[in-house]
Amino acid sequence: MKLTIDGRDISIDESGISTFSDAIKHVEETKLSRSDVITKIVLNGEEIDEGQEIGLGAFSVDEIVSLAIETRNRIHLAHEALNDAQDYLPQLSTLLEQSAGMIREGSVAEGLTLASEALDFIGAFGEVLEGIRISFRLDFAEVKIDDFNLLEKMQNLGKLAQDILKAAQEENWTLFADLTEYELSPLLYEWMAVIPSLVNLLPAENGNKGGDDAL
Repeated sequence: MKLTIDGRDISIDESGISTFSDAIKHVEETKLSRSDVITKIVLNGEEIDEGQEIGLGAFSVDEIVSLAIETRNRIHLAHEALNDAQDYLPQLSTLLEQSAGMIREGSVAEGLTLASEALDFIGAFGEVLEGIRISFRLDFAEVKIDDFNLLEKMQNLGKLAQDILKAAQEENWTLFADLTEYELSPLLYEWMAVIPSLVNLLPAENGNKGGDDAL
C-alpha cells in the first residue's frame, strides 16, 4: 500500500493492519498530530465521503493499492468555519424571510426551494458547532454568552428545523412560513451576535492561547 499524507509519501508498517478501518486508525494514531483533522481520503484513486468511509471499514488492506489523505489543522479549520458562518448566516436569514413571503403569496414550490437550500446550510452549521464542541471539549451546557446558552440555542436550531419539516409534510404553509420567518430567522441573527465570543473560546490560530495542552 502506498500512503501519502498531504502530498508526502509516508512509510507504513502494515503488520497488524487488516482492514481499511485499521489503516485509518493507524494513520490517526501514529502519523498525525493531535491538531490534525482528516479532511479528504482518496482510496485507490477514488475520493470517498464519510458515508463511504464507514461502509468500507472492513475493506481488506490487501485490496488497497494507494491511500491518499489530506489534513487541516483543527484550530485553523474551526476559526475558518465560524468566520464563514458570519458571512453566510445573514444570507440564510434573508432566504428564510423570502421563502416565507413566497409561500404566503401562494408560490409554495419556489418558497420551499429557498427554504430547503437554507435548511441544508443550517444543518451544516449545526455540524460545525457539534464538531467544535467535541474537538475542543467545550461544555456547551455551561457556556453562556450574555443570556445566550450555547447548548439550548444549538438544540433550538435542530428542533426548529424538524418543526419546519413537519409543517411541510403536513402542508401547513401558514405554520411553515411563521416558523421560518419569525423563529428560525431571528435565531440565526442571535447566533451571528455570539459567534465572535465563541471564536474567543477557541485556542488562537497563532497558538498563543490554549494549544494542545489545553485540548
